[in-house]
Amino acid sequence: MAATYRDRQDSKIYGPRLIIFRRKGSPTDGSFSFRAKIDGHKGCIRRTLKETNPDRAMILAEQEYENLRVRDRGGFSLNSKPAILFPVIPKTATLREFRCEDAIVETVGDTTVIALHSSTRRYIEPEISFS
Repeated sequence: MAATYRDRQDSKIYGPRLIIFRRKGSPTDGSFSFRAKIDGHKGCIRRTLKETNPDRAMILAEQEYENLRVRDRGGFSLNSKPAILFPVIPKTATLREFRCEDAIVETVGDTTVIALHSSTRRYIEPEISFS
């Protein structure tokens, strides 16, 4: 039986090789899961993210996808629960965005070209506590 996806989103970095979705009729109906396709492996890997915020779920899915790729390159199983290679993001962490301007300078012969590239970068604001 084919799975029915709600709120499907492809990764902006990995495209359709990594998607997040909500699954109809599952016990965790409000939580996002991800589906990842790793080169050289049959089928897809599906796991729950236990996250209801789509932006945070995509960040977690992209981190997990990187974990899977590192495990694959290292020759480890992709089916077992891996050790955490990226830190776990607390649910109380704040998602922030900022605009970034990058200048690309290229010289061709006697001509120098400067191109400005604008992008939005996302990050999780760390929680710092001093005891």
